[in-house]
Amino acid sequence: MRTLYIACYDIRDPKRLREGLLILKEFAQGGQYSCFECFLNTAERQELLMRMQCMMHMEDCFLLMPLVSGRPVATLGVGVAPKDNDFYLIG
Repeated sequence: MRTLYIACYDIRDPKRLREGLLILKEFAQGGQYSCFECFLNTAERQELLMRMQCMMHMEDCFLLMPLVSGRPVATLGVGVAPKDNDFYLIG
């Protein structure tokens, strides 16, 4: 089963920024700038998180947020997890 995620990043170094963009494009179905829509199964989610974590440095940030109520949010780097679990998608 695939779940829709929103993947966002803030990579400070231009070389790592490009590498992160290329990784995300392998998993994304759409997006713009530094936010992407990704339909991922469990294995794809784990692979994406692992590959982004291996490429990132301490000053970078990556957020992978499921668009399903009640699921945990994964953040890497200096990102801050949301304070509440409720969110809205308008579009």
